[in-house]
Amino acid sequence: MHPDDRDDPTVNGGTEVPGVVVDSLDSLVAPFFQARVVADRHYRQGIDLETRGQWERALRSYRTACDLHPQRVLYLVARGRVCQAHGLTNEAAACYALARKLDPTDPVVLFNEADLLAKRGDLGAAIANLRSLLDREPDRLRMQMAPAWRLLGDLELARRNAEGAMHAYRTGALAFPSDRYLSTLATAGNRIREVASSIDTAPQLDTGGLMFPAKVSTYAFAGAMLFGLPGDDGVDVPTYPGLGFVSIDEVAEALARPLALFRRRRVPFAAVHAAGSVAAPVAHAFAMALGIPVAPDPIGPRLTVSVDGEDPAALVRAASNSGDWAFCMGMQLAPWDYNDSLDGALVAAPIEVPWATRDARARPPLSDAGEALAHALAVGAVDDDATSRHLQWHAVRRHLRAGDPLATYLSPSVC
Repeated sequence: MHPDDRDDPTVNGGTEVPGVVVDSLDSLVAPFFQARVVADRHYRQGIDLETRGQWERALRSYRTACDLHPQRVLYLVARGRVCQAHGLTNEAAACYALARKLDPTDPVVLFNEADLLAKRGDLGAAIANLRSLLDREPDRLRMQMAPAWRLLGDLELARRNAEGAMHAYRTGALAFPSDRYLSTLATAGNRIREVASSIDTAPQLDTGGLMFPAKVSTYAFAGAMLFGLPGDDGVDVPTYPGLGFVSIDEVAEALARPLALFRRRRVPFAAVHAAGSVAAPVAHAFAMALGIPVAPDPIGPRLTVSVDGEDPAALVRAASNSGDWAFCMGMQLAPWDYNDSLDGALVAAPIEVPWATRDARARPPLSDAGEALAHALAVGAVDDDATSRHLQWHAVRRHLRAGDPLATYLSPSVC
């Protein structure tokens, strides 16, 4: 090296040359940052596509974002979420596993992975994830906590651990008092214990959460009866997507089970009340069959009848008054959307009855419909085998309302 070159910043192979060093770093760093910018662009594109319902294109965008930036938890969660929602469970599991390895405390990762594990049948691992999430109570995503408490309670119940389920529901309800699901189940201890100890069919999990048979979940989670329709066995009662009763006789057949239940009440009703005009024929028929009047404010227990969820306020009042009974022939909402003590339910779907059909010309007058329905109930058979099984099923589940034994209403000796 020439002595005059010692202070020349362009000598020494560039290791001490600021300009050359910067150029070298730029050549290394620029592609790295460029990849991240492009990855973020694909991620945002995926969000837009997913919002518009184009999940396949959204998934391609998320996959590209993950390829460009595989250490980004946000991208992995988005990819896993779409995969999970559309049945690509292996890919979803791989996404969540890598995301949890990168950030073991991320609440979205813990919750989504728990949900996926539960749906794949690994309840123990799912519960472990949820407990890890709930023990930390991260402030950065508090909105994730209420669903976590709900899912934890459901999974404990699925394992027939009634006390664990009740602890989750009650703890969650204290933290989130406005959560209807948690606050309802927090007071349903007796029913939850019954379900955990006596359920015959293992629950399933789908995209909506824990799925017990419809009759079991309606009873356990809402204190309501799902009566079913002619054709089922009285116990394995489905939730119907929608019903249209063409004739008065069909309506009478559908009312056979609730009528049999009402006749077996130890404390008789003083009167029947119709919650809305469409319910008037049903109220009249029940009144004739039970030998009591139709009256809005009787002295004594009252049976309030609704057909399609009319006048939910009347159902709430009936369900909250001691001794009264609310019967909704076709609930369109979850029972707790009316009241957590709504006691009668036939189907959870919109229905149509002959006297309220869309074709106004085919409608019989309400008074004629009531008389015809009363006659059909009087001559029809109500004590079929399915009705007996239905009554027996409820006779051994004695907490139709929270803390209110079913023995108050049913005599097991006649079931």
